[in-house]
Amino acid sequence: MNKFPHYGILTGTVVWLAGLLMAGCQTTDRVAPLAEKDSVVLYTTGQLLDLQAHRYVAVYWEQDNMHRLELGSARETGCYGLQKQGNDLYIVGYYVDPADERVKPCYWKNGHKIDLPLPAHLVFDKAGLRDLQFFQGALYLLGSIDLQPVIWKIKGNSAPELIVLKGFPSAVEGGELGTGNLALHNDQLFIGGVQVLEQNGAFVVHPGYWTIDRRDSVRFQEIDNRPVKSLSFYILPSDQGVFIAGERNDVRDRSAPTPTIWKNGTRFQLSQPVDPASQRLHEMQTDRQGHLHLNILDYRRFLPVAWRVSPTGEVTETLLPVPNGATRAFCQNLALVTDTPYYSGTYELGGKYHACFWIGNQRTEMETADGSFLTLNRMIAISVKQ
Repeated sequence: MNKFPHYGILTGTVVWLAGLLMAGCQTTDRVAPLAEKDSVVLYTTGQLLDLQAHRYVAVYWEQDNMHRLELGSARETGCYGLQKQGNDLYIVGYYVDPADERVKPCYWKNGHKIDLPLPAHLVFDKAGLRDLQFFQGALYLLGSIDLQPVIWKIKGNSAPELIVLKGFPSAVEGGELGTGNLALHNDQLFIGGVQVLEQNGAFVVHPGYWTIDRRDSVRFQEIDNRPVKSLSFYILPSDQGVFIAGERNDVRDRSAPTPTIWKNGTRFQLSQPVDPASQRLHEMQTDRQGHLHLNILDYRRFLPVAWRVSPTGEVTETLLPVPNGATRAFCQNLALVTDTPYYSGTYELGGKYHACFWIGNQRTEMETADGSFLTLNRMIAISVKQ
């Protein structure tokens, strides 16, 4: 069980994300018909509060249509990462087992729930899945057991193989934390994270990332040894390098952590700083021109903030449009297809929660249940052009 504090762990069920856009601030709110989006299918995962059953349930959207994932005997479910493999849709997450009230890992294939077996001797409080990738003919599932980042590998009909992600041999055992996403690039899997080290009688938390190669050889690489505290939220390996979004403190004081983007192990300098008091980084994507697209969580303006960053660090900010009177509006996810960005998010209006997705300055409403609380966790965009 993890015994080390990590200063505000970001969990998918309560994360509010800010969106990303390619141009300047949008002042109009145009609701777009789905006909304009027929060449791309958007899949979005989320969680909603079922007021009748008094529990959270995992759901996903195909375009604007909502579908509930199989609950089975679980008391509660939640879901995060997703992948389309041929005609099959895979979604990972967790369920609450009514037998012992513990959170346990599961995934869904085409909406049907599959519980992930855990070793009988394993002692834990909670475990779950956050993301997945298909790699070398196997299914790799990123998750955690009591915050310890782990990978489950499933190949064919064989039993799942558990891979524990550890830091340096000198790192404090059980102090690691991983990002919420699992990335595939150049025949390697990438997972961002942090490790805890003891220096001069005190603990420090340094950022880095793991790679897993074709032989399942796991390697951790530290990217910054200056912080005394740090967190990694998202990793993006690309042709431009390895980007990690997170936050850090370089001194031991009560100041807010500094939002930071690391590129190839160095701190990427932006023309516009991220406000430590009210803003936070999350997801990222890159386009073919080398621009970095990212979400900004803005807790001061409570508006969907979108950044595009040039290769030299020049920031272009955009606000995604929402209806008049909307409050607490956030873009929670982003995806890119042939350099076109897609976003999904939520807002409150008239005492109800709403979900939507954006393409450019056009907003499309997504189906919801009864206006009760909901959150969106991950989105992918699949091109269906022949």
